[in-house]
Amino acid sequence: MKLTGTQVRVLYFFCYRNIIVLTNVLHKHSDKVPKKDVSIAKECRIDYLSRFSEKEIKEKSHVL
Repeated sequence: MKLTGTQVRVLYFFCYRNIIVLTNVLHKHSDKVPKKDVSIAKECRIDYLSRFSEKEIKEKSHVL
């Protein structure tokens, strides 16, 4: 099956095992993810984890 329309990539990271945090979305132009977008995702991860503790994240996301 072939999909039509714009294809996108979603970059994300797993946070404390059972939480997935989406960092950025980009239009897919090739099979490779641009290094700039990988850097953005890594910076988002560092920022996110520096602002919230595991307990705070689990409370806000209703994860046990």
